[in-house]
Amino acid sequence: MKKQLFTIALFLIASSAFAQKTYLDILANYSPSTFYYGNSNSELKDYRENLKGIQAGLSFQAGITENFTLVSELYYMQKGSKLKADNPVNGVKTKTRLHLVEMPVLARLHLGKFYLNAGPSIAYQTGGKVTLSSTETSPETKTKIQFGNEDDEYKRWDAGVEFGGGYELPFKKTMRVTFDVRYHVGLVNISNVSEVYNRSLLFNVMISKPWKTNPFAKK
Repeated sequence: MKKQLFTIALFLIASSAFAQKTYLDILANYSPSTFYYGNSNSELKDYRENLKGIQAGLSFQAGITENFTLVSELYYMQKGSKLKADNPVNGVKTKTRLHLVEMPVLARLHLGKFYLNAGPSIAYQTGGKVTLSSTETSPETKTKIQFGNEDDEYKRWDAGVEFGGGYELPFKKTMRVTFDVRYHVGLVNISNVSEVYNRSLLFNVMISKPWKTNPFAKK
């Protein structure tokens, strides 16, 4: 029994030391997204489809204590949604794509090689486009999204929360491979006429090397 407890203690110490390290990672990932239309537009739920998008930027993990780190990210991302044909809005296949710059700040709890994280995020939408598919009577149309306070415009700023978890795998002694999965829930209605909230799923795979010295570790 004592031997087992000693082994567990050594394992926890080793994992905690690993979690303490500070990393700067490059993000370049696939991220499907969709819109949540609220209770007032619940009939659109059956017509929604995920929109394929990309995420590219930087992720900074600051080692604070043995089992706790703070993660701050800054990245470009594509979000939006698709509606199937015969939807109640316009009756044709519709694709709405938004381009934005987003910055989440996450608290990360390390449990050995696994971790859980959650925190708020803020985003600025830089542009976008709505594409209506062609039909037998009309050609495909693409309309640039405008931002402002008018009924046919979107809001620039968005905010939400992200939560999820991941797994850190040691690689070549001094490096790590991180598998991270997160769900983003938009809290701001980005439409001026109806309920439209961003939703996205983030899949991150990162290979990184820690900083030689951790400026956040206790001396």
